[in-house]
Amino acid sequence: TPHAARPPRQRRQRARARACARGRAAAMSLLLRLRRLDASLANPTELRRCLHLHDLLLFGVASVVGAGIFVTVGVAGKEAGPGLILAFFWAGVCCTPTALCYAELATRYPFAGSIYSFVSRTLGDYFAFIIGLSLIMDGVVSSAAVAKACAAYFAQVLISAGIPVPEVFTNLKINAVFSISLSAPIVLFGMGYTAYKGVKTMSRFNNILTGANIAIVAVVVVAGFGLIRPGNYDPPLPTGLAGVGRATALTFFAMLGFDAATSLAEETVDPERVMPRAILWTVAITTAMYMCI
Repeated sequence: TPHAARPPRQRRQRARARACARGRAAAMSLLLRLRRLDASLANPTELRRCLHLHDLLLFGVASVVGAGIFVTVGVAGKEAGPGLILAFFWAGVCCTPTALCYAELATRYPFAGSIYSFVSRTLGDYFAFIIGLSLIMDGVVSSAAVAKACAAYFAQVLISAGIPVPEVFTNLKINAVFSISLSAPIVLFGMGYTAYKGVKTMSRFNNILTGANIAIVAVVVVAGFGLIRPGNYDPPLPTGLAGVGRATALTFFAMLGFDAATSLAEETVDPERVMPRAILWTVAITTAMYMCI
């Protein structure tokens, strides 16, 4: 036969080519595989649904409003002046379409994983892997920065009380780029242990801290009303609409984080009804807080 007449080397090359083609096809089908929604609903996890609207709302507010709220106001205020209030308003408006998308996806796919779960069920595992890797990198970098900032604040409290704190526990600079803070890992381990104890324990702890944060912002706002000078608002837009636009771009990224609540969908009671409300209320409340501060 013609097949038998071929040289052995040519037959081996053709066999390898067919094997490589089958391997590539299998790899692509695996990478672009979509997770079936009906299969996910038919095999629910054993996560306990114990979170309610107020838990998700405070979790979303905590993800958006932190100590950076005071820094953002100062940085963006240099661009817009009194028009900063308008900039925060437009930032909230710009966040609303994204919030609506997250609310729709969280209602349709009420599973743990947030955007990773959404992408894996709509675009496939390959794109979900890229998104998941980005989320891990974002979490590592942001957690390190927040832990270091918390350690520095705590050390400053001790120093104010007259308790000496070695520099290695706060911010020991190695060179112009790197520095060491031995207190930051303690903060991370503490937060990790709280999460390990269960989502309800973590939620109670977060509710206490977020309530204190909201109370501090409220005190600053109320105390600041008595210090308002009308002359500082003339002219209302010293840099024009261009300055308001630049300030909006700066404040927009400060208001991201409302999507964090979607990662708790599988531990939420009635997520189809609670998730959209929590996300949209988070955007509305945080926008009002930024405008007031």
